[in-house]
Amino acid sequence: MNEQHKQKLVVSIMEAAQPELSRRRQIAGPWGVLDRWSRELVAAAAIVAALAATALLRMGVGSVGAEAQVLTVADALVPETVAEWLITGDGPASGDLLVDFAPETRP
Repeated sequence: MNEQHKQKLVVSIMEAAQPELSRRRQIAGPWGVLDRWSRELVAAAAIVAALAATALLRMGVGSVGAEAQVLTVADALVPETVAEWLITGDGPASGDLLVDFAPETRP
């Protein structure tokens, strides 16, 4: 292949790639990068919202006549007996583990 043929080949490839290169230049800015991540950000926000709603429901926030309590997400997600083990430093017996981590039946 001679040099002139190589140059024609390179020029034809560059011309064919021009639309794609232009598109990529537009996306390369900071807003373009954020736009490409928008779907993932919305999904992550939905997961955080679902976890927060679950924590609030498990804590019983909004119950009528309930005293105001300061609870954390850990309070909502960790069973009471496990919290007691952590606070007292006592470990559970093997039977306690079977009972405390069994699936709960909810109305």
